[in-house]
Amino acid sequence: MRQYNKPYAGIFLTLLFVSLNNWAIAQPCNPICPATNPPNTFLHIASSDLWCVYDYAGECCLSSGGASSALPLPVELGTFKAIQKDKTIEVYWETFSEVNNDRFQLLSSQNGQDFEMIANIKSAGNRNTHQSYLFTDQTPRPGTNYYMLVQKDFDGTESYSKIISADFNNGKAIEMTSVVLAGDLAQLEIYAQDDTNVQMLLSDMTGKVLVHKSIALQSGSNHLEFILPASGMYIINLYNEAIRLTEKMLK
Repeated sequence: MRQYNKPYAGIFLTLLFVSLNNWAIAQPCNPICPATNPPNTFLHIASSDLWCVYDYAGECCLSSGGASSALPLPVELGTFKAIQKDKTIEVYWETFSEVNNDRFQLLSSQNGQDFEMIANIKSAGNRNTHQSYLFTDQTPRPGTNYYMLVQKDFDGTESYSKIISADFNNGKAIEMTSVVLAGDLAQLEIYAQDDTNVQMLLSDMTGKVLVHKSIALQSGSNHLEFILPASGMYIINLYNEAIRLTEKMLK
């Protein structure tokens, strides 16, 4: 997968953002944004609906949020949605007018914050009539998939859509989609096709059981956290009368 990067000639001075409900306008960098991040990346702070933009040196330049009807509208965006179809997710959007619009870039994310580009789509050009676009994501991840559009003008300015999401069921009743360590804290993401109960068994390589409890999973994505007491290899088992999943975790 490709990380969404853009080489910048220098520090950002301004960005032009579409000012309809689906788009956000550039603002001075907000204190909520982390001071540094990987160079040429974007970070969404969902709790504040802010976009933090980082330059070639990885330093925070701009954040976005709010709307302003005073700026010109390069694209009037209508419907923007994503729906699972068989083993893919179809992402659809429409525009009612386009001025100086060069192309759209479609970004995808598993957590709604860290995005990567999955499609670069040429626009229909200058027009004031309805235009529709469709992209099929052939490799969606189990659970919730997030999408965002980047609209790019011929002069290099960019604007960003709202974030949408679609749940993807790959046919498996239950799947562990992510296992992350943060110090002693283990974070486990589980996707369930339907509401169901499972047993979670956490053990070390000697077979010693550290955690054994019943968990009620809801349809869709589920988040679990537990403490790993020491360094070493651990085994996580999720099971019920119909399924058994096993994942190893090294601390």
